[in-house]
Amino acid sequence: MFTNKTVLITGGSSGIGLALACQLRQRNASVIVLSRSGSKLKAACLKIDAIPGSGSVMSYRADVRSFLQIRQVVRTIEKTHQLDCIINSAGMVQPARFKDQNLSAFKRAMNANFQGTVNVCKAVAPFMLNRKGGMIVNIGSLAGFIGVYGYTAYSASKFAVHGFTQALRAEMKPHGVHVMLVAPPDTDTPMLHRERTLMPPETAAINDSAGMLSAEHVALQIIHGIKKKRKLVVPGFEGKFAYLASRFIPGIVDLVMDGKIASVRGKRKNQHKNAANHTA
Repeated sequence: MFTNKTVLITGGSSGIGLALACQLRQRNASVIVLSRSGSKLKAACLKIDAIPGSGSVMSYRADVRSFLQIRQVVRTIEKTHQLDCIINSAGMVQPARFKDQNLSAFKRAMNANFQGTVNVCKAVAPFMLNRKGGMIVNIGSLAGFIGVYGYTAYSASKFAVHGFTQALRAEMKPHGVHVMLVAPPDTDTPMLHRERTLMPPETAAINDSAGMLSAEHVALQIIHGIKKKRKLVVPGFEGKFAYLASRFIPGIVDLVMDGKIASVRGKRKNQHKNAANHTA
C-alpha cells in the first residue's frame, strides 16, 4: 500500500513520529520528516535511512506554529513529490496545576498542538483537494477525550484537535480525502520522560492507571488504521477502555480519577502528619 507513496511526518525526529517514519520506511514509502531541531533531524534521518526500503528519505527544518514556514515546505515538496499522506505528530505538553500555570502555557499548547495541526492541514489541503485524494492523520490524545488533572492547557489543545479533525473529516470526505484521528494514551517517548518530571503527583497517579505503550506499538496501530481507513484509532486495551467508558459511563471515569486524586492527597496528608509528630 505504501510503495511509491510519499508521507510527511511532523515531529518526525523523535517519539511516535520517528517510530512511524521507521515503520513506513520498511514498507517502501518515501518518508519526509519535519522538525524544529536540526541535530535531531540529522540523527533521525541516519536512523531511518539505515532501514532497508525502496523509498527516499528527506527532512525539512520548520516550525509548525508558522504557517508561512509550513506552506513553503509543502510547496517545495510538491514540486517533486506528491504528498499522499500527512501525519501531524508534532506537539508539546507542560503539565501543571491550573493555579500554578501561567497563561503563556495555554498559548504555547494551543499554538503547538492545535494551530500547528491546522497550519499543516491548511497548507496541504489544496493539493489533496485538487487531486481528489489523500490521507490526513492528526494525532490527538486520550486527554483530548477526558479532561485530566494537571492538563488544563494540554487537554484543551487536544480537545480542539479532536473537534477540528471531526469537522475537517466531514468537509474532506466528499472530495476523496480521508481524515483520521489518533488518540494514544501515555507513550514511551522523550516528551513523556520530560513530562514526568513536571507533572503533579495526582496526574502521575491517573496516568499510571491507563498504562504506557511503546512508540512502536502506537505506530503499528496507526499504520493499520491508515490501511483500513479508520476514522479513529485508540491504541492499547486500557486506552480503548478509557475512551469507551468516557463515552458511555462517564461517571465511572470521574469516580476513578477522583479516587486517584484523593489517594495521593491522603498519602501526602499522612506524610505531613507523621513529619509533624516526629518533629514534636
